[in-house]
Order: sequence, then structure tokens, then C-alpha cells
Amino acid sequence: MSSTYPFAGTAVPAEGVSHWLGDFLRTTTLEQGLIQLLEQFADDSPAPIAIWVWPQPQIAAVGIIGTSRFYEVRQQEFDGSTPQSGDLARWSFPQTDPSRIEIRLWPADLAHRSGALCWERSDHPEPSADQIAWLGTLLDWLSIRENQLLDAKLKSLAEFAGGAGHEINNPLGTILGRSQLLLRQEVDPERRRWLTAIGGQALRIRDMISDTMVFACPPAPKTRAVELEPLIRSVTDRFADELRSAKIQLQIKLVYSEPTGCSTLNPQHPTLLATLDPEQFQVVCIELLRNAIRAVGQRADQNRRIILRARNRNWQGRLWLELDLYNTGPELTPAERTHAFDPFFSGRDAGRGLGFGLTKCWRIVTGHGGRMGVHSTSDRTVFRTLWPTPMSNSKE
Repeated sequence: MSSTYPFAGTAVPAEGVSHWLGDFLRTTTLEQGLIQLLEQFADDSPAPIAIWVWPQPQIAAVGIIGTSRFYEVRQQEFDGSTPQSGDLARWSFPQTDPSRIEIRLWPADLAHRSGALCWERSDHPEPSADQIAWLGTLLDWLSIRENQLLDAKLKSLAEFAGGAGHEINNPLGTILGRSQLLLRQEVDPERRRWLTAIGGQALRIRDMISDTMVFACPPAPKTRAVELEPLIRSVTDRFADELRSAKIQLQIKLVYSEPTGCSTLNPQHPTLLATLDPEQFQVVCIELLRNAIRAVGQRADQNRRIILRARNRNWQGRLWLELDLYNTGPELTPAERTHAFDPFFSGRDAGRGLGFGLTKCWRIVTGHGGRMGVHSTSDRTVFRTLWPTPMSNSKE
């Protein structure tokens, strides 16, 4: 199939490319972007195609399979830097012999791949080079767009939170001080209970303001190369009694094998190293584990499990430390996944206390130059964080 412009052979007319791209760039969700791509690139062909993208930090692949009229959106969790061709073929057309399925991955560089196009060889014409190049560009944009939108949204909220927190803190101090002064002078038991309640709620607001200010202006991380196992064990030991009383099984998986193309800093003593602030890293682990415990605690059966896994991982040509925390709690709703890191979001309390637990995690991870994401199915929910390593920093 030859072409004279990037969208030749699709439903996008040459004179409508700018208008179509504008509509595409204004889509508000990953699914909407995929639907628009399928409608245009599948055109009116009765043969189904599959378009896949794996958004950062690459916990799961999101795909749309079908024709421009009938399609479904699927999510598939995968384990590794990118999905394998065999997985993509099976996810797309499970009833078809994999040898009959054509797959194009973008870009050609394995370390930076972010999407794929799949079709059955006998049912769909070969896409042109221009189509492949443009579809790859658009999928690459989709793969980073949601993370960029989240960053922009939370940074905007941080600016608002900083200003609001400062303005609320001054009158709050007056309320707290006066209530404490009156309490020292009051002898009536009923009034003392009222004043105690006022002071207690004022202290609760003060704690919220403190979290707000940390979210708005977090302390700069004091990073150094750190071995993670002692930090992780220290955190999990703190929750040992709580896990035992809630009958929750915690499994720790520390994977010391190196990704292809990398070697440990000390082959005789392999370690999991990351460049981070130890105290802030432990704060993230504590909040994620607390969140998982409360989520798993909602189960009525005995399938109460949490898995904490740490391993090295290649991502975008660099070595990162990947920390995953899986729990078997209820599946998050689409709204909960979208707003999981928003401050004060309370879709299902999700163990976030005053509403800043996961927000605080996001702020710390991104402050280290890392990534954080969530994926949820009926079987389990996983929160993934990526942390820089001494090797990844050396390649910057």
C-alpha cells in the first residue's frame, strides 16, 4: 500500500489532518485516544485490528481490538520491560494461530517501545511505512500523556494547597490557642468536653495543613546509593503484629538477578541498590503497605495476601529499581484509579487516613525523578514505583 501523506489509506482525508490531530490531542483519556485511532486506521474494513499501548510506568498494556464499528478495550498486566510478541498475539486474537498474526512494534529500539499494531495476515492489508511511523508517534504520545497530565494536575493542586494552607494556619492557631486557654480556666465538665473537642478537631486540621504544606513544598531528598533490603525489612517488621492480627499473609520477593545487558556493581555480592533518600523511601513503603492492609482487610474470605517485590529493571535504556506492592483487596473503580493520587480523594477510603497517603508517595517518588502508577483487576491491585539507581544516574 503506497501513500502520499501520513494518513493515506485511513479515514482521515488529506485536507482534514490538522483538524483530526487537534481532536485526537484533546482526548481526555487513554481509552478515548485508542478509540479515535482505531476508528481512523481501521476505516470501514470488516477485518479487526488491535492497537496496544503500555503507558508509564508500564504496569499493564491497554489495547483496543475490533473494527471501527465494534470494538472492546482490554487491559493486560505484563511482567518485563515490554510485552512479548506472543503475548500481544494471544491478547489480540486468542482463537487465531499466532503464525498468522502480523505485529508491528514501535519504536524499533527495544528499550523505548511503547505500542504495537496487530492484525491477521490474510484479512488486512499491509500498512504503509507512513502509517506505521505516524501510528507509532501517536502511540508514543499516548504512553506518556496520562503521566504528564497527572504531573500537571498534582503540581497545580500543590500550588493551591500551599497558598490555602498558609492562609488557614493563622486563624487555626488562634482557635487552638484560645480553646486551650479557656480549657485551663473552665471547671464545668460539660464545657470542658466541648473545649476538648474543639481543640482536638483543631489539632486534626493542623495535621492536615502540615501534610498540605509538605505536599506543596516537600523537603529536597538527601539521596545516596542505598541497599534496599534493610530498609524494606525495617518497614515490614513494624507491621508484623498488625498483619498477624488481621490474618494477612505478607510475602517479600527480592529479586537479585540483573536485567539483560547489565551487571551488578559487585558480582560476588549482588544487591538491590537505588539512589534515594532512605527516610523518604521508607515513608513511601509505610504508606503503600498501610494502604494495602486496609484494602485487603475488606475481604470476607481468607484470600488476604500482600506481595512486596523489588527488582532491577531496564526502562528507556537505563537501569531502575522497581518496587511493586500487590494486594488482593477489592478492584478499584475507574474513578478511583483516575484520582488515586489526588489529595483528599475518598472514593473508597483506601487506607489513606487524612487523604494524603498516596499523594505523599507520588510527591516523594517524582521528587526523586522516578515514576509511580497503579493497575487494578478483580484479582489484585498493584502500585508500582520506579527509583533511580547508581547505574541509571551514571548514564544521564
